[in-house]
Amino acid sequence: EQRAAEQRKREEEKRLAENVEKEPEVQRYCRARYTFKAEGARELGFKKKDIIRIRREVDANWIEGELNDCVGIFPRNYVEILDPEPPQTPQEVETTFESKKASPKTDLPVSSMSYVPSYQRDIGSLPQLSRYRKDDEADKENRREIERQKEEKQREEERKEQERKDEERRKFEERRLEQEKQRVMEQRAAEQRKREEEKRLAEEERKLEEEKQRVREQRAAEQRRKEEERRRREEEEEAEERR
Repeated sequence: EQRAAEQRKREEEKRLAENVEKEPEVQRYCRARYTFKAEGARELGFKKKDIIRIRREVDANWIEGELNDCVGIFPRNYVEILDPEPPQTPQEVETTFESKKASPKTDLPVSSMSYVPSYQRDIGSLPQLSRYRKDDEADKENRREIERQKEEKQREEERKEQERKDEERRKFEERRLEQEKQRVMEQRAAEQRKREEEKRLAEEERKLEEEKQRVREQRAAEQRRKEEERRRREEEEEAEERR
């Protein structure tokens, strides 16, 4: 779209250049009567007493001039033409009369077109300014394209930032799950060691109980043997006495 707008702009300039009459060889200049601040991209700003070269007269109210390698249009009643002018038309006479009405406080000219940018006026009545309007449209399209690119870049940065946060969140979840898994494994290992320890203690208690039981049985057998020997000895003694 930008290339198409530039192509249309070049074609319009070429067409206008073919229709516009050649400028006179004699250079015309004007002196600024007041300071003019440009309000649009196609207007030419200047200070009081600046000497401006006149390129062409757009209409009765606006002039296209050149100053410090800058080209643009400016109000006619803000400058004073230095070279002789051709006889004025009735419309120009009326405009000149209106331009002489100045404010008593600021002494600036009152013109219905002095403070209105060229791209805001009815271009249909000014065919000479059609290329300015097209240039403004191209500039607006360029600005919209730049804004769109900025928005896309901002959305891309936000998307990357969101992806980075999601990646960090995913890694955090993975670390948390790994730590939880490690904790569960350690807990299970501790429980296994505890069960093994309990089993070992139970086995030791069983063996100790068996040893105690064996000692008791051994003592009981020894006691029975002694009693048996004592009883036999008593019987032998009784038998000896009877004999």
